[in-house]
Amino acid sequence: MALVNRWLDESTTDPSEFEPLLQPYIPYDLIAQQIDKPSTYNYLDMSSFITKD
Repeated sequence: MALVNRWLDESTTDPSEFEPLLQPYIPYDLIAQQIDKPSTYNYLDMSSFITKD
């Protein structure tokens, strides 16, 4: 939460403290499911498991 507050703070002028957020990183295991469209949620394919970094 502190990082979000610094991000929103108008007095923050040094963007280098946010550089770690620009690096690809997946902190949790994820399950991805392709659907046709958000209004129907019909599955198009098998779900995929994405492991955390």
